[in-house]
Amino acid sequence: MKRLLLLLAATLMFVGCSTSEIATEAENRLIEIEKAVENNDYETASMLVEDLERWIGTLSETDTLIVAAALASKEEWVEEVEHKYRDLESTANYSTPSRKYADTLSLPHDIDGYFDIDEAIEAAKDQQKPILVYITAHACNNSRDMENNVLGDERVLKMLHDSFIVCALFVDDNTDVDGTSLGRKNYQLASTNWNVNANPSFVLLAAESNTIVGTPYAYNTDVEAFIEFLNTAL
Repeated sequence: MKRLLLLLAATLMFVGCSTSEIATEAENRLIEIEKAVENNDYETASMLVEDLERWIGTLSETDTLIVAAALASKEEWVEEVEHKYRDLESTANYSTPSRKYADTLSLPHDIDGYFDIDEAIEAAKDQQKPILVYITAHACNNSRDMENNVLGDERVLKMLHDSFIVCALFVDDNTDVDGTSLGRKNYQLASTNWNVNANPSFVLLAAESNTIVGTPYAYNTDVEAFIEFLNTAL
């Protein structure tokens, strides 16, 4: 993506070139990339970017200039795509199979997150974002209620994607971890470090110090109250 944007920036002076099917194709491809980024579909966006770069590499010098000219009037739009793609790349650095327990655990609504607090802390330091720790359980109806009615809210999803590192700690998971279960390890972590013994509960941690911010948020399906809770860490 960076190579593509440098190419466009270097040739923005050729505004006088005529439009063509080549220019329309380039614009349509970039629109598809932007849609994928807006939908948090990182895999598709990355694939589309690679396809676009390969396609531009097959063009003649004249067609390459026409592509740049067609986008010259959309300089602010291109910069917005670049900004969104930087966010995509930053998050994608952590969207790998190496994340602990990601092969068996997941978050609702395609929320991008972690299932190990140490990995979440490293990501928070790198991205300079606070951590939202979601203490939950597989067999917890109240957790599903929170996921459906609060975490699924569009405003909440946007905040989680843009401003937080999310870490879900399942307190009833049976995965073996050094002779104990992941669930027991997570329960002890939550109760010892944050005095949280119920689920669902949410804890905010500062990006640098990993210290708790404010008071843990217990089961409450008031979306406005949850947004206010999130804002205490921003």
